[in-house]
Amino acid sequence: DKIWTINKKIIDPIAPRYTGLAKSTLVPVTVSGVQTSVQKCAKHPKNTEVGEKDVHFGSSVYLEGEDAENLKPGEKITMINWGNMIVDHIARSPEKVTSVTLRPVLDDTDYKKTVKLTWLADVPDNVPAVARHYDNIISKPVLGKDEDFKSYIGHQTVFETELIGDPSLRDLKKG
Repeated sequence: DKIWTINKKIIDPIAPRYTGLAKSTLVPVTVSGVQTSVQKCAKHPKNTEVGEKDVHFGSSVYLEGEDAENLKPGEKITMINWGNMIVDHIARSPEKVTSVTLRPVLDDTDYKKTVKLTWLADVPDNVPAVARHYDNIISKPVLGKDEDFKSYIGHQTVFETELIGDPSLRDLKKG
């Protein structure tokens, strides 16, 4: 818990935000009546000193599958860094959502009771990336005096997810 507290106080206020969606769960989304464009947006929602990045907009975007599964026709949602949209259509196979159609209502700036969704434009400049999740090495929080810690060492502690990331990831320095 201490590391999360340190992260929230020191790293979180200055860490730029980038978008990456799990490649294996992408759902194509059509946004009606939208032209392709690029706009500058803040890299951090609460700290403009972190700088700006280019955000690509267009009629073809992606959502992650879990987000698409929770949508309802007629629902008003907020696409982060874009604005409000109405869910016009959801296409499904027996197993999952296969596509979504949205209608922008960008003049509606009431974001209070909307689901906020992370999205990514379908552009050739998107960057392939890998997210690594590190699990606990020892699976038991507290060991008894007579317990051998070796019995609780996790064998699979690193999990990787292939992502499609926003084009500004190319500007990051390695390291």
